[in-house]
Amino acid sequence: MKILNLISTLSMISLLIVGCENSNKEVTYLHSLQPISSNCYITSENSLIDTFGNEYSQNINTFSMNGTEHFATYYLNKDYSYLIGTIAIEQDSPNGSNAIITIYANNKILYTSNQLDASSQPIDFSINVNDYEYITITHTGNGAIPILYNWKLE
Repeated sequence: MKILNLISTLSMISLLIVGCENSNKEVTYLHSLQPISSNCYITSENSLIDTFGNEYSQNINTFSMNGTEHFATYYLNKDYSYLIGTIAIEQDSPNGSNAIITIYANNKILYTSNQLDASSQPIDFSINVNDYEYITITHTGNGAIPILYNWKLE
């Protein structure tokens, strides 16, 4: 992981999404954009540590119980080529909790994570969002609080 920041912890399962730097392009952090529609997504300044000791801050939080789906939709206006990040799990996640993140663009699935839990290794990703006006990030899980950390649009 390229980005490490100061951390505090949450008491539930947390999903962390970490951005990767590319100094040659202008970057927009997803947490700095206002969603056009959302259900249980909030911006958070809380810091977290994943299950492998990596540190993160500047988050978007959501909460899901018993398989319910929560989402945030963002208007990109076809201004970006890539959504870049890393998915990880917060260190104080309770045993048996899990999360799945799915990313849609114009109602087409671009990415779906495996079911993630405290033993899941961080996952780097780069998704082509060129030519899409909208992206929607969904979270389903069992008692999970995903933390979307510094996802970047380039």
